[in-house]
Amino acid sequence: RIWRLAMWGKKAGAGLDDPTFVQPDRPMSAIGG
Repeated sequence: RIWRLAMWGKKAGAGLDDPTFVQPDRPMSAIGG
């Protein structure tokens, strides 16, 4: 239930549509995401 509420308020793409977003050198799987 808490997870669902957190996801509901989160923008899709986790900010990837933000023009200031800089892709990290490592993939999310290497970071731990």
